Amino acid sequence: RYQSLSGTSMACPHVAGVAALVWSHFPSCTNTQIRNTLVRTSKDRGAQGCDRYYGYGIVQARAAYDMLKQYGCAYGGPKTIPLSNGAIG
Repeated sequence: RYQSLSGTSMACPHVAGVAALVWSHFPSCTNTQIRNTLVRTSKDRGAQGCDRYYGYGIVQARAAYDMLKQYGCAYGGPKTIPLSNGAIG
C-alpha cells in the first residue's frame, strides 16, 4: 500500500543516497566539497534561495556529478556554505 509523504524524514535518505553515489565517483573530495556541490547544483523550488519548504531545493545527482567531473573537487570549494537559519530557511 502506497501513500504520499513529505518533509525531512523523506528528503534526508534521498539526499544521503545521492551524496553517497556522487562521493563514490569522487572519493578524493571531502565531505564538505560533496555537500557544497549538492547545494550548488540543487534545483531551486519555492521562494528564491533556501526556504522553509524546500531547503536549498531538489537534489540533482547528475548535475553534481557533471560539475565535479568538469571542475574537480575544487567546485565544492574549501569552505562550507552556511546552513540555513535554524534549519528553517
